[in-house]
Amino acid sequence: MPDVFHHGIYTAFILIGATLTLTVIIILIDGAFAMMAIPTMVSAILLSPKVVKVAKSYFARLKEERA
Repeated sequence: MPDVFHHGIYTAFILIGATLTLTVIIILIDGAFAMMAIPTMVSAILLSPKVVKVAKSYFARLKEERA
């Protein structure tokens, strides 16, 4: 079932890409890239406190091992 869905989407995008102008296609691609960047930025913001905590712990252990 998912295979049929993906083939349908793929075929639809081929038809859309063949009928639209290059400028519109580039705008759609840029929009898709922006939509993919949003979850990445949100997850980076949400995980940053944990990353800082783990980094401090790591560097503290590293400093102890060198001493």
